[in-house]
Amino acid sequence: VAEFRQRVLGSDLEQLLSELSNLTGRNNPEERNAWIQSFTRVAHALDSESLASMHLYLGDLGSLCLEYRLPASSSWCDLVLLGNDGRQSSAVILELKHWDTRRDKGVVNSGLINRPSGIDLHPSEQVKGYTEYCRYFHSTVHEANARVDGCVVFTAHALNPIYRAEANLALVQEFPCFSIATP
Repeated sequence: VAEFRQRVLGSDLEQLLSELSNLTGRNNPEERNAWIQSFTRVAHALDSESLASMHLYLGDLGSLCLEYRLPASSSWCDLVLLGNDGRQSSAVILELKHWDTRRDKGVVNSGLINRPSGIDLHPSEQVKGYTEYCRYFHSTVHEANARVDGCVVFTAHALNPIYRAEANLALVQEFPCFSIATP
């Protein structure tokens, strides 16, 4: 966590953004701003006192990967936390969304969300895809008998309740949505 926090909150941010742009091929102002805003909020959240009692270990017992490309896939996971509790290896996939969701509306079909720009994939459905891909097809997950879970972290605004509406309730219960936006 300390290295991530130092790179995001310290003088290494520009280098980190350059590395991510080169790695992913994405270098537009919107993506860059989303990385800055999301990573900054995640760095503060991982370093907060409220997590101190949860014994979040990174480094010797785990690691953190940014923009992890799933093997043999065109999909990129925003942030992956890797760890081991002494009994089982685990991975938690975090899909970071720096979206303005205040005008989003629900839809009838599970896995979708009605945004002002049109119908979009619900972020929990996106995480579900990443998680299931790793559970079923990632050789390292199988070799380590690792547990894989995932969630969505909104970083721009408080979570719009529509994301937990009835049509997507089961999806969000398995792949929850959180907000770490500053008020």
